[in-house]
Amino acid sequence: MNKLTTEKRKSINRQKKLRLEVIMMSEESCNQCPILLENRKLLGNKKAYKECIKTCLTLKRIQQKNKELEEEQSKFRELMKQEEKVASN
Repeated sequence: MNKLTTEKRKSINRQKKLRLEVIMMSEESCNQCPILLENRKLLGNKKAYKECIKTCLTLKRIQQKNKELEEEQSKFRELMKQEEKVASN
């Protein structure tokens, strides 16, 4: 059970790190990007990001970090399920 607690703690820390990386990357580049700002006016927020993802390397990296975050969240949920099983036995 102690191993699960350690793994959960590592997962939580990894999630925090990934979230911070995504926030920093988007604040550093996307919030000031003139192309994205113009596309938002013309296309709306969601379509503007879709257009930028086609060409912007930073947005592609942000998308990859978000995918890693989703995987880490899934891993955390599995750890929670395992802990519940151990606790119920």
